Amino acid sequence: MSDDSKGAAGPEDANLGCHLSILNNGPNTWSLKSSDCSSGGFTRPLPSSVSFGPFEVRARGTHGSATGCVFQFTYALDDDGTTVTVKCDIPYIGDDSFKVSVAGANKDRYRIATLPDPVVPSNDPNEDYLTADVEVTYTPPPPS
Repeated sequence: MSDDSKGAAGPEDANLGCHLSILNNGPNTWSLKSSDCSSGGFTRPLPSSVSFGPFEVRARGTHGSATGCVFQFTYALDDDGTTVTVKCDIPYIGDDSFKVSVAGANKDRYRIATLPDPVVPSNDPNEDYLTADVEVTYTPPPPS
């Protein structure tokens, strides 16, 4: 796992970034597997483990960077190799992209809800700041 708390060199741009509130709505403690902030930087390190409940992720773009704010991170959700990956790309020019996906043996036991749809809360053309609430809910298997 790399240390991506700083990301690319250069001053951060307060008008370009992402704020996520992520809810672990299941019984397992998640473990950080990987993180990469290829443009900009996380404003504080991601937690190495996440128990039941919410946690915050904030990232900022790098001033003068054509790519803006680009990051992804992956948490292991269980001991069977199931993971959740969050990808975010907020360029200075062009459309934002945001994706949350679950992969692995127990992927069908997890439901992802983004509440509401990711939004950019400003009409200012110089500001591009995405916010989203993400909920990951675990459904246990039926009793045998």
